[in-house]
Amino acid sequence: MAFEAIVKKQIARLKEPSLKCTDLVVTELSNVVRMCTDKMSRYPRLREEAERIINTHIRQREQICKEQICILIDCELAYMNTNHEDFIGFANAQSQSENANAKGSRGALGNQVIRKGYMCIHNLGIMKGGSRDYWFVLTSESISWYKDEEEREKKYMLPLDGLKLRDIEQGFMSRRHMFALFNPDGRNVYKDYKQLELSCETLDEVDSWKASFLQQVYIQKNRRRQSMEKRYVNVSVVISRI
Repeated sequence: MAFEAIVKKQIARLKEPSLKCTDLVVTELSNVVRMCTDKMSRYPRLREEAERIINTHIRQREQICKEQICILIDCELAYMNTNHEDFIGFANAQSQSENANAKGSRGALGNQVIRKGYMCIHNLGIMKGGSRDYWFVLTSESISWYKDEEEREKKYMLPLDGLKLRDIEQGFMSRRHMFALFNPDGRNVYKDYKQLELSCETLDEVDSWKASFLQQVYIQKNRRRQSMEKRYVNVSVVISRI
């Protein structure tokens, strides 16, 4: 909440200089129009009409531009981080609710921690260096990454339901072994990226992480099977009573 309050305050401060920038652009355009129509001084009525039409169009565009700037600022101020673990969408929330109701039936299959360790993310902007090492925690439901192994500063949490894994060829002069998590239906996986590209220093580490992801998939399938069995039993009980 403190972070959002600070960020929104800074975003709101962008509105005034953005509108002022629009005024400067309009002033510059007006100067250009005047310089061009000065060459039409031999035709005063044509010059006057040309200036009127062009300046009218510029003013209309100016008003629309300022309205769009205000809308954009308002949209940024109203942004909701739906990828945050406290707000991860209705579908996942519903799934969590069903899992909570089925907790008694699945026994010790809770949100198990399957593996921890360092990996490198390559889906980072140029301003962040293009790639960076993080401490990853893979559970039976999600994968999270932290600044370091102390796990105090969580950077992101990615639900793994429905995600698949595939290999990526090593780049030229690259010594790291890469693989990626992707969504088969083409939806973005991480921010604006279609896949989350990860790498390890050795092939053994990559194979170990792949095996851990397969274990996660197995646990998810086992949960779904137990959930279906419970529903089947409930339906059978209702039918027998009827």
